Amino acid sequence: MTWRRRLNAGTVAVTARELELRDGGQISSNTFGPGNGGTVEVRADRLVIVGQAGRCCHISSSAQEGSTGRGGPVTMNAREVELRDGGQISSNAYGVGTPDRLPSKPINC
Repeated sequence: MTWRRRLNAGTVAVTARELELRDGGQISSNTFGPGNGGTVEVRADRLVIVGQAGRCCHISSSAQEGSTGRGGPVTMNAREVELRDGGQISSNAYGVGTPDRLPSKPINC
């Protein structure tokens, strides 16, 4: 397949009082072509991400395998964050691109 245009993934913004991801729940903005992964912004008073064997639960922006773009930025603003059993917050690149850097302090406490 020949890509003629470089299109970036869109922005995903979630605002909630309480947000819980489990049983394979995901919030993501990914690219599968030459563009970059999109921005993912999450604002919540309480954020819980619970992984489970065989089911990935995460918040991420990724450049998937076969893409040439980079993973996009992931920002969090939460008073309380709980990551358990492999729950993840990440920016990834599985192709030739690079992941974006997560902020050094991605969570406001």
